[in-house]
Amino acid sequence: MDPIDYASIVGNGAFAELALAAKISRKNRPKIEDLNLAELLELLQSIRNCREGMILHLVKAVSLFQTNMEALISQYEVKINGKISQNGFRKRWESAFSNLKTGHNFNSYNDFYENYRNCLVHFKMDDQKNTINVLNSIEFIDVYNGIKIGWEAFDALSSAFEQPNDANSWDIICEKHGLPNSVSESDYLKLGKFSRDVWSEWELKCASLR
Repeated sequence: MDPIDYASIVGNGAFAELALAAKISRKNRPKIEDLNLAELLELLQSIRNCREGMILHLVKAVSLFQTNMEALISQYEVKINGKISQNGFRKRWESAFSNLKTGHNFNSYNDFYENYRNCLVHFKMDDQKNTINVLNSIEFIDVYNGIKIGWEAFDALSSAFEQPNDANSWDIICEKHGLPNSVSESDYLKLGKFSRDVWSEWELKCASLR
């Protein structure tokens, strides 16, 4: 098995996890104003259970996709240098894009990498507040968009390295795993915000009974 085979395995794993998170997030929002107190509490517990499952799938997707990106850049470095660079992840990709004159900007994926992967995988006690903030705010659509940006970087590197993907490779990988090739925020519940909305509605109804 070479790095490309490994990248394919973990990359497909990332999309499989992302698809599972999508199924959890793609739910209709009930009209919470019409629910009574007991129904609101039942809904709140259901949302929390769903959100825990979604977070698990998203953390897996982020970790597996990042492993895919590491394997891809390692394959490139070995082919041109015979060894893997000890430079940081961002510098390795930017160096590759510069050497191959792709003109591709790696900043967007690096932002996703630093905001999500670093704190989720490297849970540091001195920065646990940031990790908790990410866990409290992470949503399917944000991870989907981050992985899509990473896929575009992968496409750019592959094409410049004369091992181009299919022109519609994003569509192909999404179809393989039952994901749409583009998403709209209106199609997916932000479960964290929805949970807070339900709790606020419950408090409002409780206050009206006093």
